[in-house]
Amino acid sequence: MSGGNVGGLLQAPSETENDRRTELKEVLQVIWDSLPQGPIDKAVKEFSKRLEACVATEGGHFEHSQ
Repeated sequence: MSGGNVGGLLQAPSETENDRRTELKEVLQVIWDSLPQGPIDKAVKEFSKRLEACVATEGGHFEHSQ
């Protein structure tokens, strides 16, 4: 039985569920480590510009000013 709330009682995750979570974390770490940094930096920079424009218009429409 997996972890969760059964009959109002919290149950600890099973050993198999913990193994799956550990395996998933390891796979995700490999994926994360293989991401190239350039596109991530570009996306952060572009998001920052959009966020600044949104703040400047106090949440109004700003797409035309980009």
